[in-house]
Amino acid sequence: MNGAIPRVMSGLRPPAATCSRYPGAQPFGDDDLSRRTYFGRERESTDLTNRILASRLTVVYGRSGLGKSSLLNAGVAQRLRVQRHVPLLLRLNDTDREFGELVAERVRECAELQGYEVIDGDRRSLWHFFKTSEIWDGDLLLTPVLILDQFEEVFT
Repeated sequence: MNGAIPRVMSGLRPPAATCSRYPGAQPFGDDDLSRRTYFGRERESTDLTNRILASRLTVVYGRSGLGKSSLLNAGVAQRLRVQRHVPLLLRLNDTDREFGELVAERVRECAELQGYEVIDGDRRSLWHFFKTSEIWDGDLLLTPVLILDQFEEVFT
C-alpha cells in the first residue's frame, strides 16, 4: 500500500474464495489471525464503523489495491458484531441467476457461516425479503449490514 486510504461517503437514508481479476496480495479476511495482523488502520476502522452505524448507505471507493476489502474485513466486521450487527460480505458476480434470489441466498450463506440462525424472508422482492427475514444470535435479533464487495461487477 502506498499510504493512501480509501474514501468514504455516507448520508443516504433509504434502506469467496474465487480467483480475482485484480492482481496483488489477497486482502485480509474476517478471521482472528487477520484481525491480529492487521494494524495501523485503527482510526480508519473506527471511523468507518461509526459512519456505517450512523447512516443507511456508506460507500467506500478508491483505486484497486488501496486496502478497501481489508479495511472492511479485518478492521470493521468485528466492530459491527460488537454493536449487534451482522456484517454480510456479498459478492454478486453470478450473472446466471436472478439478482434478488442471488442476494437472498448469499445473505443466508454468509450469516450461517458466521454461526447465526437465519429465518428466511418473503422473496417476492428484496424489500420484502429484508423486511421479513431475521438473523438471530441465540435470543438476540441482529441488524444486517450488507457489504457489497466488487459491486461494480454487477454493472460490467
